[in-house]
Amino acid sequence: MLRMILFLVFFNLFSISYAVDFYAVLATVESGGDPSAIGDGGRSVGLYQISKLYVDDVNRIAGTCYIYDDRFDQVKSRKMVEIYLTHYGRRYTRLTGCAVTFDVLAAIHNGGPDGWRKHSTLKYRQKVRMGMCAYAKKTHGE
Repeated sequence: MLRMILFLVFFNLFSISYAVDFYAVLATVESGGDPSAIGDGGRSVGLYQISKLYVDDVNRIAGTCYIYDDRFDQVKSRKMVEIYLTHYGRRYTRLTGCAVTFDVLAAIHNGGPDGWRKHSTLKYRQKVRMGMCAYAKKTHGE
């Protein structure tokens, strides 16, 4: 089940396994951890820089009734990201036959349902990877 994004990923850094919270990294990369952040000329907001289209898609996928202001709520915005990434992560697996990775999820979050196919998400994916390394070092005193 793609709910693995709720769990901690074990990240190998210098031959030592560290637990890395993907959502914490995503929030740091997107907004610097600021739930009131506004980006993309006002089109994306909140901790995870969620657009109105993202909210509409989550409501369609899950039959939920999130409103645009929920993007500023830390708990609701995280739930929206979980719904979105679970749905499109499963789709990725169906289409490719491959297991979803955090790299693929980052690309989907940044580039939409087919973000994993887009060259334009490569820099973002690298930022998330670097964020995962920084998170591991920070939380494990390396």
